[in-house]
Amino acid sequence: QHMHHDANLASSARQLLQQLVTSYPSTKMVIVTLHTFTLLAASSLVDIPKQIELLLQYMKNDPREAVKRLAIQDLKLLAKKTPHTWSNENIEALCECALQTPYDSLKLGMLSVLSTLSDTIAIKQYFSIAPGTKSTTARSSDLVKLAQESCYHNNQNIAAHGVRVLTNIAASCQEKELLPLEQDAVFGLESLLVLCSQESSSSPKATLKIVLTCIVKLAKSRPHLSQSIVESLLTQLPRAQDAAKILICHCLAAIAMQLPVLGDGMLG
Repeated sequence: QHMHHDANLASSARQLLQQLVTSYPSTKMVIVTLHTFTLLAASSLVDIPKQIELLLQYMKNDPREAVKRLAIQDLKLLAKKTPHTWSNENIEALCECALQTPYDSLKLGMLSVLSTLSDTIAIKQYFSIAPGTKSTTARSSDLVKLAQESCYHNNQNIAAHGVRVLTNIAASCQEKELLPLEQDAVFGLESLLVLCSQESSSSPKATLKIVLTCIVKLAKSRPHLSQSIVESLLTQLPRAQDAAKILICHCLAAIAMQLPVLGDGMLG
């Protein structure tokens, strides 16, 4: 993993490690080798597309949970570091796995990667419609389907990532066929807001922070939604737990700073 200063050396090290993992496919060997591949690729900026494909392959086909978790962890690292290298095929492959897995913990990990990508240039690349492409393609994509399904999942962390993906799509993509997704994002955020603000445990509080951050982002990028969003927040405020009330007030203040007209309305 320290051979990243020379691209040729990094490539040679990758080939050697590939031979080793083929010869010694134990769980520990696969995990160490895959992670070393990821560090080499991320540091040398060589073979990143190949590494994304390799991680997706192991995540999809290797039955060992430890290997799947490592693949997800490294995919998230590459999503943060080099989102521009993710192809539409990579994102679709990840969505397909997330839609098919029966395990919430793995679904959460995959959604976390997609949630990270949705806040980067990767989301614009994914929805950039080539000439001759049907306009319905974007709305019927696996990413949209996964986000819509996840918004109302009984695991609040999964739901939070679902609404974050929808919010980022609505905030970043201006294509006409994607406009209806902004309402999906609003409904998902309102639903989670009600659930999280009335619970007292720390997990809903973390989820609530994600929800409120998304609300501020959506209000900024889609000003015409702001009035209804603010009304939802004000409706929920008296019913919320004390800790949640503070967070909701911070959210209202952030929206008021972006849209002073709404701030005046809040003050009556």
